[in-house]
Amino acid sequence: MPEKRPIHLLTATEVRLLIDQCSRRAPTGVRDAALIGVLYRGGLRISEALTLYARDLNRERGTLRIHCGKGHKPRTVGLDTTAFGLVDR
Repeated sequence: MPEKRPIHLLTATEVRLLIDQCSRRAPTGVRDAALIGVLYRGGLRISEALTLYARDLNRERGTLRIHCGKGHKPRTVGLDTTAFGLVDR
């Protein structure tokens, strides 16, 4: 069995620096900033984020519905206004 390594979590400052490196004009930069924000704020796995649709966001409730999470189980996570702001852009 492979040895488990400790998980390295990014700080809020490190995430902000990543988002700041994304272009604010190019569609891919705007997309990347939103993806980073949703991953960080929602605690998503990359596989979960890659299967999202706009309909999975519920701004009124401040939630994001993940249909196929770990173990193929659905779950709902909360997102704050910062993450929604990045997605809206």
